[in-house]
Amino acid sequence: NATEQHAATISSDTPPTPPVVPPVTPPPSGPRLLSPFPLVRIAGTLTPTGARIRLLSVRAPRGALVRVTVNPACGRKRHRSRRCRVLHAAGTVGRRAVIDFGALAHAYRGGTVIVVRVWSADRIGKYTRFTIVRGKAPRRVDQCLVPRATRGSRCPSS
Repeated sequence: NATEQHAATISSDTPPTPPVVPPVTPPPSGPRLLSPFPLVRIAGTLTPTGARIRLLSVRAPRGALVRVTVNPACGRKRHRSRRCRVLHAAGTVGRRAVIDFGALAHAYRGGTVIVVRVWSADRIGKYTRFTIVRGKAPRRVDQCLVPRATRGSRCPSS
């Protein structure tokens, strides 16, 4: 019963394979969202011709800029009636983090469009559009607002 023994020498001319390291993902190059993201609130009551808005407020980070535009539905009467002028209000969010646009609390006819823009120079903000509808709750559209834009767009996915 002889036991055979073999000697083996292992050699390699190629260096050992380095471990696989996942690639480093660079930080996003575009602007990030305002944080906390703005909250636009509207409240009121329905009227036979549209809605009476009693509250329009924006909660956003300190320093964010806010602009509200109200485009009344007046048709041909726009130039003759004081009630048919486009209204503008603006402000910068302060320490309280809320801006109340009580000056825009009015009754609005169906077809009136209220647009709220919230932004800062280097952050993606919020674009909210309310359309007053006769006999129904206002239609609301919420989108993102990229820096230097005037219209909303789809929000970036994370």
